[in-house]
Amino acid sequence: MHTFREYVEEYLQSLRDDAVAYINVDAGVYGKTFAAQGSPALKGALLKTLGRVHDPATNKTMREIWGNQSLPGLAGDSDYVAFQNVAGTASMDISFQGDGALPAHSCYDNFKWMETHTDPKFEYHDLLAKIWGVLALELADEYILSLNYVDFAEAIEDYANDIEQQAMFRAGSSADYAGKNVDFKPLKDAIATLRARVKHFDKFKQEWESIVLSNNNIEGKLLEIRRFSHNTRLADFETYLLDNVGLPGRKFYKYPISAPKVGSLPPFFFLK
Repeated sequence: MHTFREYVEEYLQSLRDDAVAYINVDAGVYGKTFAAQGSPALKGALLKTLGRVHDPATNKTMREIWGNQSLPGLAGDSDYVAFQNVAGTASMDISFQGDGALPAHSCYDNFKWMETHTDPKFEYHDLLAKIWGVLALELADEYILSLNYVDFAEAIEDYANDIEQQAMFRAGSSADYAGKNVDFKPLKDAIATLRARVKHFDKFKQEWESIVLSNNNIEGKLLEIRRFSHNTRLADFETYLLDNVGLPGRKFYKYPISAPKVGSLPPFFFLK
């Protein structure tokens, strides 16, 4: 983790200017249940990827198994921390999890343990590598970047609703809550504005596809310039969300959408 932080600090401006996404694999396989966390903007790319690979036990696509689960936000304890929270790069962590404890960083964390207990045929290691590779291709090869900020805005709305419910719960009653002058309307209005704008912005993809298809799959120079501009704004979206002062009590963290609570992290996160 220290190495990745140093890498991000050394190439910070380049990452903020040019990075599109970061895919993280930490504890890769310790079960048969696929798990993913990350930026809601990456959910669409993940679902397309999961539709292209199959679970070896059931032969169902991983998309069928995953269903319509939400994509939880990232925690604060792996190599993606610096990419998301300092560089503002849309990030995701993927793994296969299980009920058994993972003997990470112990003498049992070895090939023999995997072969005997966790993944005897290494089928899920193979599957994770396929998901990782296909997801990388999905993000790299599409003419229009596979970042969906309509999904992002909808997720932010869900987060705001959860916060409001938590505020009411902690107040003890709706009357107590009202008496504390907690007003979520400005936040909800801002989210409504965000949703409207990203929906309008997202229409470009459909427009681009329609024009190219009607022109014998020829893009044209002016449309290419518009596409480059659209992709740049997609890639910059989460970078522009950064608060460069840092979050209260967590100055290292500059990404206001998803961050660990104060006091939940080891001291080395606060060296600067």
